[in-house]
Amino acid sequence: MDTKRLPVMFAAVVFALMVPLAGVFAENGKNIVKPATKPAVAVKVDKMNAGVEVRISRNGEVSVSGAKVTSISENTLNAATTLGSVSMTWTVNTDSSTKIVQRSGGKVALSDISAGDVISFRGTLTAASPAMTVNAKSLTDHSLETKRGSFLGGVISIGTNNFVLDSKNRGQITVNVGSDTEIKKDGSTAVLADIHVGDKVSAAGLFNNISKILNAVKIKILAETK
Repeated sequence: MDTKRLPVMFAAVVFALMVPLAGVFAENGKNIVKPATKPAVAVKVDKMNAGVEVRISRNGEVSVSGAKVTSISENTLNAATTLGSVSMTWTVNTDSSTKIVQRSGGKVALSDISAGDVISFRGTLTAASPAMTVNAKSLTDHSLETKRGSFLGGVISIGTNNFVLDSKNRGQITVNVGSDTEIKKDGSTAVLADIHVGDKVSAAGLFNNISKILNAVKIKILAETK
């Protein structure tokens, strides 16, 4: 990071954060913890936007919690935080050194994160306009908690690349079917079009406990609708 630009960029960050938030402090003083001496900029919303927190230190280190992902590219994601009536946009850059984990702490890839997920991240501020840009050292997706699982139940609806299964152990779950998903019927290879509403199937793969979505690795059609 260019240390010569840090004072100018820091001043821009403080101005960008504090001027629009002044009205928020005045209107919702009880809901917001005002900036402390350390770090240089610290804003936290307790009631209106539970879990949203932004901290920026004088050396450009950033810590953000409660940001919502708006889009994802190969090594970068865009996110937004809402503080009262004020929205801030973030560009979060990642590389091979960035530690990316899910809610339970298990390692995941940036490609596992989806728009709408709630994240927290820490890193170094590199730009304040047009969006706050951060080179992330760590990133946690609080909307992602996957583990291997298998489910048995009846199909209640079918989409283009998925179907909804009324499972015995977790209720209704969405089963995503990819190009590498293995589907079997009577010991032979089958396709998604061979699955019908009312069929009894088993499905196994990576299951997100929060969204109740299964990215299926194997599917077996056990009994067809008569």
